[in-house]
Amino acid sequence: MGEVISTTTVAEQTVYFNYIITIHNKEQLIERVIMSIINCTGENSHIYPVLDGCTDRTEDIIDQIIAKHPAVAITKLFADDVHELKSINVGLNSSLQEGYGFNIILQDDVVLADPEMESKCIALYQKFIRLGIVSFRHGQNISRSVYNKNNRRNFFYSYIENEAGHGRNQLSSLKTGYFIYKEVVMKSPICIPFEVIRIAGKPDERYAPWDDLAYCYTVAEAGFYNGVFAIDYYSDLEWGTTREKVQKKSVLDVQVQNIKRFREDHAKLMAFNSSIYDNKKYLIFKAGKEYPVNYSTVIADLKFTIIDRLKNFIKSN
Repeated sequence: MGEVISTTTVAEQTVYFNYIITIHNKEQLIERVIMSIINCTGENSHIYPVLDGCTDRTEDIIDQIIAKHPAVAITKLFADDVHELKSINVGLNSSLQEGYGFNIILQDDVVLADPEMESKCIALYQKFIRLGIVSFRHGQNISRSVYNKNNRRNFFYSYIENEAGHGRNQLSSLKTGYFIYKEVVMKSPICIPFEVIRIAGKPDERYAPWDDLAYCYTVAEAGFYNGVFAIDYYSDLEWGTTREKVQKKSVLDVQVQNIKRFREDHAKLMAFNSSIYDNKKYLIFKAGKEYPVNYSTVIADLKFTIIDRLKNFIKSN
């Protein structure tokens, strides 16, 4: 079966883009983040900064951007320090979800770097039908054999990351311009079509403060296929909110809690669709990049890739 190819075209249909940014105290970076979005926007784009319990100068900086760019649709939204998932829902609940369009959701530590991102997203979704959530960062699949044993937390395998991400394994990362199907795709940035919101609903807030597994699976249950699309962005490790802000629960605690809840919600998973999630990489656009070998890391990259593929083989059987 392989890819699910679309035979439709956008033609003269209006395509809308919502940019939903979850923000907590990013006065040093927020101008760069929002200006990178403005550099991507078209005439039917709307930016929604969600100020989530900000106590610094972030809002003032956003106000200055709004004043300097009156032609750009920017609507400030507010949340009471509810963190990522509920902040996203504030944005989804406050934005247009009718017609043909896409929600680009990103955290306050992501700088978009491709001014043609919108046209490339449209091209991607026009190529494949029933395409659901797309991450521009990373994704993975669920091992049914491990999940069914019900005794291990890590039941994921076949992980892949955009080469613009933090891993930067030159032998196994997803090169710019390529797309690959993955069951569970992770923030940020991610793209969620309006159609997905209308059919599958919004993320389940029982999984707050953040969630990728449950919502991706819900979208898959609704008949969509998720994936990873390598588009340029910047996001340095030291920018990340989860590494600056004192959290009520650790990342590990949230993961354990949400996987426990997911298992309670899903005693048995749908069969794995190997005809879709076949690890094939599809070229969507040519990035024009050259890839010289980095000999200083090639041995470590090769070792990691071999071990990772062995683990994937074991988990897939």
